[in-house]
Amino acid sequence: MLQALGAATAPFTRDSARLWILAAAACLALAAALRTVAAQGDLWLDEIWSLTLIREAGSLPGILFGISHDNNHYLNSIWLYLAGPDAPVLLQRALSIVLGASSVLAAGFVFKGDRRGQLVMMALVAVAAPLVQFGSEARGYAGLALFSFLTFALTARLLDGPDTRARIAMAAVTALGLLSHLTFAAAVGIAGLWMVIETWRNQRSLRIAERATLQAFTPALIATVAVAACFVIGALRHGFTIGGVTPFSAGGFIDGYGGLIRGLIGLPTAVPAALVLAAAGAALVIALVRPGLIERRFAPLYVVGLVLVPAAMILARLPNTGFGRYFLVSGVVFLIFVVDMLRHGLRGRRLAQAGSVLLLGLSLTGNAMTVASWDGRVRYSDAVSLMARDGAFTYGSDSPFRTDMTLGYHAKQLGVSATPIPVEDWCVNRPDWLVLETPLPTDESGARKAGSSSCQLAVERAAAFPLRGPSGLAWTIYRVRPRETAQ
Repeated sequence: MLQALGAATAPFTRDSARLWILAAAACLALAAALRTVAAQGDLWLDEIWSLTLIREAGSLPGILFGISHDNNHYLNSIWLYLAGPDAPVLLQRALSIVLGASSVLAAGFVFKGDRRGQLVMMALVAVAAPLVQFGSEARGYAGLALFSFLTFALTARLLDGPDTRARIAMAAVTALGLLSHLTFAAAVGIAGLWMVIETWRNQRSLRIAERATLQAFTPALIATVAVAACFVIGALRHGFTIGGVTPFSAGGFIDGYGGLIRGLIGLPTAVPAALVLAAAGAALVIALVRPGLIERRFAPLYVVGLVLVPAAMILARLPNTGFGRYFLVSGVVFLIFVVDMLRHGLRGRRLAQAGSVLLLGLSLTGNAMTVASWDGRVRYSDAVSLMARDGAFTYGSDSPFRTDMTLGYHAKQLGVSATPIPVEDWCVNRPDWLVLETPLPTDESGARKAGSSSCQLAVERAAAFPLRGPSGLAWTIYRVRPRETAQ
């Protein structure tokens, strides 16, 4: 990598070009390999939820116009429909693997003409743990990241002047981005504001800025209207459903936004998310105030993407901001900002170069350690096989909706009959097993009991299926003792 960085700073000879191409190809191959390895293991709740919605829709038009649900990531849903519910897991996740690996090339286009910046960007995107996660599960976030990178790369190109091919490409990218995930609308908004601000800064005319932005983004707006029609038609026919809602909280916002940034740069989870946000904010202020740390025309992108959009989320008190994936567009902007600073550091004096190489190495190492710590996703099929060793079984859970969807899918795949028993019926119709996300403590005698205050079941722990991978829900399995029920 250091050799390739050196080649990126040298005159572009045939040998340095060959070395740079090999390094870029290595980044792409590494990205594909990491995402393929991370994609091993069983489907988890949100992926199964998508399959359930697709089954209810029953057709491609049904996916586009008949599912009005936030878990319908159109492009991913279409792929799952074509692959089929019984396809091998790697095939079901193949679209995300391809889109996730392609993000390496897309990110490289952001700093077109700067081989050093491109190589640093591709290396970081290849190993960034959150991007490896999103590129290894059958959801829409891999496409969201890919098309966000392309949107900002195309905007940088449009800032150089009118470009018909870039405008048409922006329309295609916008359509595919919105079909990947509806929060891609934030990427289009950020790009548009970046265009307005930067054009105004150069021309000192708001009218010229508005005209240039409208000209650049008109095809993208047409594409937005076309995709939005699918969403509107579905919402008018069925209403719009959000699968799960966690109310807004300042702590949740900090954990979500700061946690994503922490993961992207390879910091351990022990580093507080609030500290990460504070440090990132300080770095942004310094970069904006001190010349030579970033490319000036990218400054509006950083202000809008890293400050204004998250601030708008706070003011709107949007739910679910405790989940880092909802900040992914801002996360893409943050990676661009980090690489912008690193590439300028690599051009500086010896101390700046050494610091940039050190920070890059620490980030790559931290992300590599995080990804290496993953040991596959939860083996839900193994849990179901354990409970089905004597045939059909009944079960109870502390999270009925999540467990019923996940367990029911894997039981069906294994051809096993599994019947859920509501907690209020446990004493009347005692389940054979308990499937719990929160493990049971032992009492003073060392026994474990579960249930309500009026009905408790004596149980024994059978197995644990911890979360060792990038996503999923941990299970602990308990066998209910048939003759030990205390009321």
